[in-house]
Amino acid sequence: MNTFTRFERSLMKEEYQKANLTSPIEGLLLIRKKAAEMGDQLINMHIMADQTPPASVRIAAAAQALKGGYIKNIFPLRDKISKFYKKYRNVQYNPENEILMTVGSQLGLDCAFKLLVEPEDEIILFEPDYAPYKPMIRFYGGQPLSIPLILKNNKWFFDKDNFSSKISKKTKMVILSNPNNPVGYIYRKDDLDFIVDLVQKNDCWLISDEVWSLLLENKKIPYISIATYKKIKDRLVTVFSASKTFGMSGYRTGAILGPSEFIVAIGQMVRFSGHHAPTVGQIAFLEAMKNYEDMKPWINNRISEIKKRVNYVVSNLEKFKKIKCAVPESGVFLFPSIQEYGMSSLDFCLRLMREEKVFVLPGYFYGKRSDGFIRMSLSLPEEDFKEGIQRFFNFIKKLELM
Repeated sequence: MNTFTRFERSLMKEEYQKANLTSPIEGLLLIRKKAAEMGDQLINMHIMADQTPPASVRIAAAAQALKGGYIKNIFPLRDKISKFYKKYRNVQYNPENEILMTVGSQLGLDCAFKLLVEPEDEIILFEPDYAPYKPMIRFYGGQPLSIPLILKNNKWFFDKDNFSSKISKKTKMVILSNPNNPVGYIYRKDDLDFIVDLVQKNDCWLISDEVWSLLLENKKIPYISIATYKKIKDRLVTVFSASKTFGMSGYRTGAILGPSEFIVAIGQMVRFSGHHAPTVGQIAFLEAMKNYEDMKPWINNRISEIKKRVNYVVSNLEKFKKIKCAVPESGVFLFPSIQEYGMSSLDFCLRLMREEKVFVLPGYFYGKRSDGFIRMSLSLPEEDFKEGIQRFFNFIKKLELM
């Protein structure tokens, strides 16, 4: 029988077996299979599903689609992204050779790992972390080293001491999801100062995943792109996307930004795979970026609606004794702690699906230490949100009475 070594590595079976957990990929296949069996009865609260881009964006994309043809890496879009980063992030990227359009931000991440990660390279992540990071790193033979964020008094914090004790000359790369996916933590300036100093000292690469950086619910916390730190620019890779801000996940268009030599190499890797960003997505992204100022009310309204849902759900969860939920500072997800119910997060999700027909994701998909949590999306149509969250409350009530 054929064996697929890289795929087997990405499953991380042994690593999770030691923690008495099913590997995340196998767990996801299991929970999706159960979800498929329920069909239309199921309310899906694990993905973003309530937003479509404004009409101007959709019309521009549709017009290009009707023309047919294929445009690779269009310059006007790269130019708009460059100007956006200059104006709103105080960072200068050359649109000619420091920005490349990719099939969503995830292809950019995959190409970066493919280019930079060698077998046995040590890669530092901050847990909970975006679920695909570890499997992709393992796929290319890297060794992920997870450093947990701290949850204290129902708020998340960056652990400077733990980070400083783990980073070393052996560290090839640090991955920063800012704001963090899934918990919505926005890294503070002193966090970033600390990270940058140690990255520079240890001469490692840093990937900054900034796809959630425009959906900030806590306006009192200033968002700072780590790309503002010029002293690490030659070792810094940034990923950006249309998906989250503009409700354009289906357009599959993102950008990767970095040193010119790195971007040239990434461009060749994308050419080999044939995975340039789709023309329709690029045109839609361009239209959104061209009209960003005019779209701010639409974006702010979206943030306001999500914030209302966050406050509603968290305030209701506070009425229960055993479940705890920090208020996210960004994004559309909640990451409540369910550990006092005495079951794994996978078992919790399967029971919720079986008994109330609601689909959320186990927390351990985002790191072994996160098994006591679940991740739920609040970005779904209003009727589905109301019904889904009521079913969730009903499930918690039953657990509290046990």
